[in-house]
Amino acid sequence: MKIRFTLLADAANISQEGKLNILGEFNAIRATAYPMMWGGFVYVASMEVGAAEIGAQVDLDLRLVDADGGLLAPPLPVHLTISQVGNAPELEGEMENHPIIISISQLTIPQAGKYSFDLWREGSQVDTCGFYAVLVR
Repeated sequence: MKIRFTLLADAANISQEGKLNILGEFNAIRATAYPMMWGGFVYVASMEVGAAEIGAQVDLDLRLVDADGGLLAPPLPVHLTISQVGNAPELEGEMENHPIIISISQLTIPQAGKYSFDLWREGSQVDTCGFYAVLVR
């Protein structure tokens, strides 16, 4: 398993064909005052998996951290079974994209600054998706 990319967006879905559709990708939120309650959005990851990994159980943790690495909320456990995506035939011996979409709502951001959603697997960080909280005057 290899992470191809991660991002934050307003919405995302997976088509019948296994295509990942993303709407409104962003890397900054803006507010006139902090702390602020952030409404709904999605964390999107695309993993590359081999045919031998189809059917495997994968346990991940998604962690929201500040610029100093401090946790802002308890880690969100993500339990996946790697499945064939869409109607595409299994790619024997080839790598296949496997999208992950996690809906997040009602998240409190304490102050303007740099933050990230860090993805962990088996005690090791496998990816980071940074974003900025900006104070608008």
